[in-house]
Amino acid sequence: SHINQDPKLTAVIDDVLTIGKIFDVNDRAEEYAAELQARYDKIAEKTNENKMDKKLTVLAMARFDTEKGTFSNFIISQGLQKDAIELLNLESVVEGSNGGLNYESLISMNPDVILYINADRNAEFDSKAIETLKSEPLIQEVSAIKEGRIYETTYDDFMDYGPRIFDILETLSNELYGK
Repeated sequence: SHINQDPKLTAVIDDVLTIGKIFDVNDRAEEYAAELQARYDKIAEKTNENKMDKKLTVLAMARFDTEKGTFSNFIISQGLQKDAIELLNLESVVEGSNGGLNYESLISMNPDVILYINADRNAEFDSKAIETLKSEPLIQEVSAIKEGRIYETTYDDFMDYGPRIFDILETLSNELYGK
């Protein structure tokens, strides 16, 4: 059982097999687990072939209030999310989670990658977030913005424990290291 607070991506694969046994659908479970494992291996391989000498930094950004120029960040210091960014040779630009960050914070963090996390409850903010990041004159020198490394995902896909995180991994892997 993987109820620990720091699950690895491979724990998701193990769980697929466990569920297969419980529901007596081993063949399908093994097939799906093998598919997830293959996706995992392919991402790891591509990262290793194409990664730069130093890790790129990533900011998981949310609830960007474009009127006020403030935003929050998500913690990616544990669990699947930490495993995911490590697999992509990324590291979190900030430890812990903070609300009320602003353009000054963004400039001083200077992340190489911005992963913008959409959530239903933040829909009014999210609709303008990416456009503002790309057009706000104050922040155009921020590495992620300058290099065009701004990606979007949803809260459920990134933060929930489950196979959907593999979709984000593939998207990021393709964006950062080529298809």
